[in-house]
Amino acid sequence: MAWTYRFVSRVIHTSPGAERMFFTLNNVRALAHLEALSLRKAFYLPVPKYYGAVGPAEIRPAGPITIYIYVNVRSGEISDRIVDLIGSILSRHDDVRFLVRFSKDAPGEGNVRRKAAEALADGRVEIVPSEQDHVDYLATIARSDVLLLPYGPVEYRGIVSGVFCETAAMGKIGIIPAETWMADHVEDGRASGVLFASNTVSDMVAAVEKVILERGKLQALADSCAKPFREENSCASNLDGMIALAAKAADMRLPQVPLTDATDALGSRHYFGEGWSVADEGFGTWSDGERAEMNFTIAPDAPPLFFNALVRPFLVKGHSRLDVSLTANGVSVAEWSFDISRTADRDWSWRHVQLPAAVSASGEIQIAMHIRSPASPRSLGLSTDSRNLGIAIRQFSLEPEACAPGGDQSERPTVLARLRRRIRRKLRQVLSPSE
Repeated sequence: MAWTYRFVSRVIHTSPGAERMFFTLNNVRALAHLEALSLRKAFYLPVPKYYGAVGPAEIRPAGPITIYIYVNVRSGEISDRIVDLIGSILSRHDDVRFLVRFSKDAPGEGNVRRKAAEALADGRVEIVPSEQDHVDYLATIARSDVLLLPYGPVEYRGIVSGVFCETAAMGKIGIIPAETWMADHVEDGRASGVLFASNTVSDMVAAVEKVILERGKLQALADSCAKPFREENSCASNLDGMIALAAKAADMRLPQVPLTDATDALGSRHYFGEGWSVADEGFGTWSDGERAEMNFTIAPDAPPLFFNALVRPFLVKGHSRLDVSLTANGVSVAEWSFDISRTADRDWSWRHVQLPAAVSASGEIQIAMHIRSPASPRSLGLSTDSRNLGIAIRQFSLEPEACAPGGDQSERPTVLARLRRRIRRKLRQVLSPSE
């Protein structure tokens, strides 16, 4: 998917009418990621949902509280333990009923049928068919007071949930994973719900107990949020947003370069010009030679920007000093000096260079590093590496402020880097001719 966005954005950038081709997302928290990936502006549009003709006044159930658990394939291992969650609540509350639906290919239904036979028999638990038409699907939500979505938080950090949309739009209380698009709505007061940190039985039981305890307050909030949510996240609002975008020619260039990981060739290689080697995953990208260029295209008329870079010089016995001069569009902007006798110089460190206002506003920025006396590990008898190493970059950005994000700067490969290597190995196995 990442390659698709990158290739498409490159083609669009040079195509006629590029200013009227829009990348859109329904998830505000994912906009910056898409922009960094595609090097192109992305625009928020509301979720295009159809809710049927059911209105809030028609869907208020009476009697015992009914909790609808919607289990899908992203629920993970908890699918097989949903029955334990149900049993824990039923053992303490006589006035709770459960509707349970397992989407196609989601496990766990068999466990519910075996272990909750008594509750199934007396109507306290009902298993909803996994295949429903739209009318029956909405009617099932209408029969409930609360929707419990036992999804893994990590899985849903960048995913929009249609089921949650119906939950909020129909005036229901949600029990949902924290740190997700769904949780953003609850925390901002645009939907009613209780969050759980992980989709474990204990965390979700605690969330259910909180809903039971605070049902009145939560239901009042759900009622007040339903109409605004329906109006915003609807097919009509989505179409209105598209029409508004199409009516203008937008400059798709970004106003700055967000923090970029130079250990990842996919995400950073397009910024590196002449004088750089290929990224070493988990480490960074080394300069190779006496001049190394970085090229950036941003929206013109940007305010004065800082070039922020997490760098490390090549300092070893026999190559104990390194001097680097930096120019931006040919204008001298910085002098960096590193010496092996200084402990801080032997490790990664952040450097911040303020660019001249005219350079920042130009829209086309080339930062050149002029490296005095780079050296190859082979010439120093250290290895067979013949690259003339000078300075390595691990992270960089062009931003209005001098930013130095914290975090682990060790040389252990990142989880993402290890995952990419595994994917590449698998691709090679799949694409190579069979023996």
